This record gives sequence, structure tokens and C-alpha cells, in this order.
Amino acid sequence: MKKLFTLMLMGLCFSSNAKEFVSSKLDKDFYFVDSEAERIDIMVENTSDNLAGIEIKLYGSEIVDSKVVYKLEHEITDYDIYPNKFILPPNKKQKITVINNFYGDEEQVYKIRSLPKSAKTLLKSNPHLLHTMSNSERMNYEESLLTSEITVNIGSGSLIIKQPQSKVDTDNIDVRIDSGYLKVKNNSKYIIQLNKVYFNGVDRTNNITLLGGTEIRKRIINEYVINEFKYTDQFGNKFNLECDKSSCKLRK
Repeated sequence: MKKLFTLMLMGLCFSSNAKEFVSSKLDKDFYFVDSEAERIDIMVENTSDNLAGIEIKLYGSEIVDSKVVYKLEHEITDYDIYPNKFILPPNKKQKITVINNFYGDEEQVYKIRSLPKSAKTLLKSNPHLLHTMSNSERMNYEESLLTSEITVNIGSGSLIIKQPQSKVDTDNIDVRIDSGYLKVKNNSKYIIQLNKVYFNGVDRTNNITLLGGTEIRKRIINEYVINEFKYTDQFGNKFNLECDKSSCKLRK
């Protein structure tokens, strides 16, 4: 009991000292890009109330057991990302650009991460970034040097999925209703995303993202037939499937 009480006090002390909180997020969870595209534009937002230093890192990924897996040691350094380190004011956004250095017909998946840290931590190792800051941002930064607060950092990560758009058959899916579940199977070898899904006239706003050859099922309440299934794919193409109460197929 004494040990537990000590641990609780340690947790409380950490929370009280963690006055500087920095966080960031990317504007999408998935970035689908044609293999022939020259660049990828991504928005990064400082979602905290403090000046933040942001570092962007890119990692190679692979699909293992129907899951996208990446490892920190697989960081990619020969991709051009601009800017890859910058100072971002509270609740502001910054556009970054990833230059496409790899082409080909094979699907490629990358993990891109936005890693926030205190501005003073990033500036300590990158002092040249001080010249990119406004006068007010410099003042806030100089004030922060007078404190020794603990910084809590919360970043975000998303997937960049590069595909040969002309070969991705986003209409090659099976849709059916079975035992209280709506089941959608991706029959193609490429990752597909179903956006703006309409099922029986109802807007199902949650996007459905499927790896090649995988199936997803969603619990549905008080619906036993399927009369309509419409969606927009990751490239903006619209599809309206023909349904026969239990399953759907592409209208010819």
C-alpha cells in the first residue's frame, strides 16, 4: 500500500510539473497518391497552446498478416521533405511537401510522422530556425528559456499509399449482409478506400479502408436486407452497386 501511495504521488508530481504541453496532427489518416505524381502536399497543425518545434520523419512499411507494419529503424532519409523541421505557433498550420523520388507500378506504403517537441529543444540543435520566427514568437521562446518545465509531447502518424491509379480496381468488391453484419470484401490486390458510403439511403460517414484481399464487417442494427450501396473511392470516382437484398455487385 505504501508503494502504491508513493507511485500515486509520483504521478501527481509529474502532472503538476508538466506545464508545457505540445501536440501536433496531420490533416489525414491516409494519403492516396498516384505513382506518377511528382509531389504530396500535407498539412501539419500545432494543436497545443504552446510554441512547438515540429520534426517530420518518414518510414518504410510492409504488410504482414493483413496489417501495415513499420519500424523506427526503417527511417527513409533519401526522400525530399520540405520543410522537415520548423517552428509552429500555437493552433497554426504548416504545409509540407514530400517529393516523389520513387516510381513504378507496385503499391508502396510509407509511414509519415509529425513529432512535436518544445521549441527550445528543436532550436538547441537547429539554431538557424530562430531566423524563421516572428518577433513575438522569439519573445515567447526567450521567456521559455527561463523555465525548466517538463514537456509532454503528443504527435501523430499517417500512411502515404502510392498506387498506379489506372490499375487500381476500386470497384472489385463484394458487399453483403449476413447475420446482422454488413460485410465488405476487397477482391483486388491494392488498398482501397470507400468514402461517402451510402447504405440503404443512409449516409455512413465513416470511411472504409481495406488492404488487398481483406474483408471488414460492421455491426448493423434492425436492418436485414440491402437495397442500396453507393460510395466514392480514394481517387474521387463514384460507384452505385446493384443490390438484391442480400448482396451487391457493380452495375453494368
